[in-house]
Amino acid sequence: MKSWSTILCAPLFAGCVVTDVGNPDIEASVHFEPATRTSALELGDGTSFDAIWMQFHRVRLIEEDACNDDAPVDFAEPVAVELLEARTIPDRVAFEQPQTGYCRLGMLFQPDAVVDGAPPELATSSLWMSGQRGDGTAIEVRAGFDDKLRLDLLDTLRPSEDVSLVVTFDTLTWFEDDAFTDADVTDATIVVSETQNTAIHDHLRTAVRRSAALFLDADRDGTRDEASAPIGEGVVE
Repeated sequence: MKSWSTILCAPLFAGCVVTDVGNPDIEASVHFEPATRTSALELGDGTSFDAIWMQFHRVRLIEEDACNDDAPVDFAEPVAVELLEARTIPDRVAFEQPQTGYCRLGMLFQPDAVVDGAPPELATSSLWMSGQRGDGTAIEVRAGFDDKLRLDLLDTLRPSEDVSLVVTFDTLTWFEDDAFTDADVTDATIVVSETQNTAIHDHLRTAVRRSAALFLDADRDGTRDEASAPIGEGVVE
C-alpha cells in the first residue's frame, strides 16, 4: 500500500518527522516462529517434544497514546501457532491501522473453538505440547493460560507504509534439562496443567513470556530477517 506521507528521516521509529499529506491507513501483518527452528524440542536428559502449539485471540497493535489502556481489537479471530514447523492458522494475520506511533503488540492466550487444521486439544489448552521423557514416559502439557501476552516496543514504532512484524519464542529456554525428572506420573503419562505438576505449569507461564521477542520484517516476506535485532520484548507480569 502506497504511503502519501513525506518522510524527513528514518521512517519506522521515534524521532521521525512525518509531513501529513493525506496519510491513508497502512496494513500491519503479524507472523510467528520459533527463535531456533528444530524438528523437535530436546532437553539434555533425553526428554523431547515433537508437537508445540499455541492459541491466541484478540491481536492488537496498540497506539502510544493508549498504551496503558485496553485498545480496540485489530484481529479478533483465533490464531493457532505451531512452533516447530513455524506454521500459523490462518496463514495470514493482517489488519488496517492508522499511520501513527505504536508502543506495544498485545494478544490474549485463550483456549477456545479449535481452528481448522489445529489439534483438538486447543479447545481446552492455550499451549499444548506432546512428547516423552528420556525413559519413554509420555508427556502432555495442557497449559490453560487465559491472560494477556504483551510485547513492549523498545522504541516507538512509526510506520509510514505497510509493516510486517514477527513474534518469536525461544523454546530452548523454557525448561531446565531435569525439569521432568521428578514429575508426577498419572496413568503412564506426565500431565502438566493447572491441577497436575503445577510447579512446571507455573514456571512455563513465565518462561514463555520471557522468551518472546518482536522483530521488524523489513523485506515483508513473513519471516524474521537474518541477524536483525529485536524491536520489542515479552513482558512478565
